[in-house]
Formats: sequence, structure tokens, C-alpha cells
Amino acid sequence: MLSYSEIDKKYQAALDRARGLPKPGLGRDSIIVATYDSMPAARILYMGCLHAGLPCTLAEPTLASVSITPYRETGSVVAFTSNPKSLRIVNLAEAASILGLDVWVVAPSLHPAVRERLESAGAEIILTGDPGLLTMSIAATLWVPKLMGAREARFRAEIEELGSALEWLAGGAVQGYMEMRSEGLGKPPLYTPIAAPGAFYHCVALRCGVPIPLEAAALSGYQASIVYASSVEIHDYRDILSSPGRVSRRLLIQIGSDPVTAGLYSVLAAALVTGRVV
Repeated sequence: MLSYSEIDKKYQAALDRARGLPKPGLGRDSIIVATYDSMPAARILYMGCLHAGLPCTLAEPTLASVSITPYRETGSVVAFTSNPKSLRIVNLAEAASILGLDVWVVAPSLHPAVRERLESAGAEIILTGDPGLLTMSIAATLWVPKLMGAREARFRAEIEELGSALEWLAGGAVQGYMEMRSEGLGKPPLYTPIAAPGAFYHCVALRCGVPIPLEAAALSGYQASIVYASSVEIHDYRDILSSPGRVSRRLLIQIGSDPVTAGLYSVLAAALVTGRVV
């Protein structure tokens, strides 16, 4: 597991790289797509579009290519993947191309044959380099469209302070992250919707399966030690978190920030807890 200084060094490099990436086209009816290994970035951008008042859809590649794009005449497709050989992303790009939809594919790297097919389909390609998932998650936050009302100024102010985000988390929401590392990290964590990116990052980093929604865990009696949540949602789950025996030995990571930046902060929290930068 990496130390705080090692994680911060990789984070700062990823932040610099993300700031220099081109921005995909986003508008009404955009389709945001992700393979499982890139879900954190897609969910961050999806949440940002929702809070910007832009109707959008979040889907995995096969659902998007078979059941969504054939019925769309407008909007763009932004697809995230960490798999350099993802044929599902290729199929999506080719299906969207036939329908005249603009496609952006965001990935750390791509196999030459996959890149050739994507370019033949007219897809724009944004390569993030490594660490791919972290860089994509940061970039997705930077790509969030203009928010509505007074929140826009506060959100942009938080964006300008991302360089100190890891320090802020280590001193607050994940202050005891070293102790969390001994709490059965190999089990899938629980999550609330806004903090889902951190839970997915956790599972990708440790290859521990699929994270579980907090409400679903309550129904099934599943017990996990880590819960990723945002402060704006936590009151909705008090009945679960305070009920003995439903979520035992839990360690709550509660992100207190704007709902849009909370997605990225949950990813950074997961990097600290797992000791992995991916």
C-alpha cells in the first residue's frame, strides 16, 4: 500500500495531466457510458450534468449501443474505459456513428487495432495516460457543465482548490484512513448514490467485486466495514446506519462538499483507504 506522500505525488501529477486534456462535447440528451472499470469517472460526469440541468443518460456500452443510441437523433456520446481492447466501446462508437451522433472515447491507452476502428467510426479519442482511472475521474469533474444559480461560483472555487483536496480529506472525512486499512478492505463497500464513485474505485483498486448500495445491504443483511456517503444524503439513511445488526463494524466516510465535487472526493478517499492509485 502506498503512503500518503506517494498517493499525493501521483494525484498531483494526475491533476496536472487532467487539466491539459481536451474537453468532450456535452449538451442536452448526452449519453455517458462506462465499462465497469471506469464507472467512477462516468458517474461523476453524469452527476455534474444532472446538477447543470442537462438531461442525460448513464449506461454501460451494450445497453447504450443496443437500446439507447438507435432511438436518439441528438446528443453526444462520451464513453469511458480502462480496457485498451474494449470491443464493446468499439461497437458503441460504430452504432452511434451510423446514426450521426458525435462520440468521444476517454481511455488511458488503446490497442492500435481498437484505435483504428474508433477513428474509422469518427470517434474523437482522449488519452489520459496512467493512472488512468484517477485521471479520468479528475477530468470528468473538470468537464462538468456550468451549474445553475449561485452554486456555479462555489463549485468553480472548489475546482481551483483541488490541489489541496487530498490534504483536506486526510484531515477530515478520512482522518483515520490508516486504521481503516485493517478493517477487511477486501469486502465490497457500501455507498450512497452521490458517493458511488469512491465505492466503485475501491472495488476496481482492490479487485473486490461490485460495491453495494446501502439500502440494498439493509435488505439483504450484508455486513461491510466501509461506507462511502455524502453529507447531503446521510439523513436519508439514518434508519439504516443507526439500526443495530444491519451494517455492523461500519466505518463511515462522509464527504461534506458540493454534491458534484463529492464524487471526486470520494474517489480520493478510496485511494487513501485502499492505498492504491489506479
